[in-house]
Amino acid sequence: SRRSSLTMKLQKPGIRLKFIAVLIIAAVIPLCVALVALETIGYHSYRAAQAALMRSRATEAAHILSLAIDRQVESLEDWAALGHVPRAIVAGYTAPLTPAGLQARIDAAEARWPALTPADPELKAFLDNALAHELADLQKRHPLISELFLTNADGELIAATGKTSDYSQADEAWWQQAAALTQGGANLEGINFDQSAGVYSIDFAIPVRPRPDQSARPVGVIKGVLNISPLLASASRIQEPDGSIYEVILGDGRILARLTGPNVNPLEEQVPGAVAAQLAALGSGALTTPLSTGGRPQIVGIAPLKLGGAGSKPGATGITPLSVIVYADAAGLLAPMRAQMLLLSLCGLLLILGCAAAGYRIATVKIIVPIEAIRASARAIAASAKLDPGWDASSRPVPELDPLTRIHTDDELKELVSDFGLMAVRVLNYHVTLEERVIARTAELEATVKELEQFAYVASHDLQEPLRAVAGCVEILEKDYRDKLDPGADELIRHTVEGTRRMQTLIRDLLAYSRVGTRGQPFVPVDCHAALDLALENLATAINESGAVITRDAMPTLPADPTQLAQLFQNLIGNGIKFHGGKPPEIHV
Repeated sequence: SRRSSLTMKLQKPGIRLKFIAVLIIAAVIPLCVALVALETIGYHSYRAAQAALMRSRATEAAHILSLAIDRQVESLEDWAALGHVPRAIVAGYTAPLTPAGLQARIDAAEARWPALTPADPELKAFLDNALAHELADLQKRHPLISELFLTNADGELIAATGKTSDYSQADEAWWQQAAALTQGGANLEGINFDQSAGVYSIDFAIPVRPRPDQSARPVGVIKGVLNISPLLASASRIQEPDGSIYEVILGDGRILARLTGPNVNPLEEQVPGAVAAQLAALGSGALTTPLSTGGRPQIVGIAPLKLGGAGSKPGATGITPLSVIVYADAAGLLAPMRAQMLLLSLCGLLLILGCAAAGYRIATVKIIVPIEAIRASARAIAASAKLDPGWDASSRPVPELDPLTRIHTDDELKELVSDFGLMAVRVLNYHVTLEERVIARTAELEATVKELEQFAYVASHDLQEPLRAVAGCVEILEKDYRDKLDPGADELIRHTVEGTRRMQTLIRDLLAYSRVGTRGQPFVPVDCHAALDLALENLATAINESGAVITRDAMPTLPADPTQLAQLFQNLIGNGIKFHGGKPPEIHV
């Protein structure tokens, strides 16, 4: 049925499907190679480029912040390095007689310190001296420095821009660390955040040493508080087209400030601990990781703040490790590459569809249609071989077709081979049958010819005697009664004699013809005109009755049998006279 035929076609792929499959494979292989190359080389290179961009942005932002903070600290270092500062500290220092006397003096001052006001002479002496005025001027030139004070080598207050919390600073860790510095530089306590004021600050302490010996024991320590909120605010004006977010984080992953993007609560939010450990171990570089639990992967660039290390002076110590991270959504950054891969995939799909359509068209026009035409011709040729109704193809095998049995395919070629094989078997068998028939007919004809030759021989031999008797009688009449009868009788006798002679010649020729199968007559030069004249004499009666007109051209002398050549002319002209229209025939030789 039609359904079973369709099922068989689906189960056995035809040439069209095979040809389309080859073209699709030829298109898919380079497409897959291109996609794999784009994924393994182009995609990873693009991701590495984006990671390098994030690292570069983080490095640039960290460098800008480091320089901005370093400039403020260096201004105090430069002031502390002025020659008159250590001299003024030494000149105003009243050394105690014993350490116990120093401690007693500090304890007495600490006891009075909480009750003192700027109007009290004791506190005013610290706020209104020459060094205090220089600190105030320095603060005006550097408005980000919100507090400045100066101590001597024992930690006692010498000058300040405002009242400090304590008179003596020698028991403070920052003072001890700054006083212990042997090669200059500064001690930074770290970044603090004032929740009520909403500002970020760095406490820094710089040892004051006498010039020119910078390796000598400090004669004092200057302490300042730097408000870095404006510096962070200036960095927050960075706006990247890809929406990258800039943050300053501590070594433990807590977010100190977010320079771009949504605001955060300082030191209350942080990146996951595992990610913080990765960033701390990386130090400077880039990686791809989620910055929140269950979040989307981010391409993160990180660079540390190197405070105090930008210039030629020794770097800062004591500062809490700070880093700038710049990150953006990995999917968003890699979207252009994904779009290119999608576009390439779509182009490849269109190419595959085009190959399939072209394959179907080419297979149909160039393969299927010719195969169907050959099959139709083969079936027609096979049908033209008229074999017996009971003929069986297996009854007479054809070894020449054995190679066809080695063709194994389940498509149109199999059907073509089947039709061609059937055609070849039928034609070859028909050819054999025809040969057998020809041989049988030839044998029959040979037997018939032999019978005819025998009959012609017998007839011609038996007719010779009666014709010889008639000819003898007619010749005697011609001899004895010539010129004795009227002219008409003489003419009739003469025609009778000539006719009997021609009949004798024909009988002799018939006898000779009957012997052709046994022995042939040798050819002799024969004048074609003589042979034609003999034929015309034999046809004289028919020519006169039909009124035929016989014309001729010049003819050569040929090697032939005279009797057969005359008989040939007679047969041809006799046919022309016998088969003609209403007009007298005109025959030209």
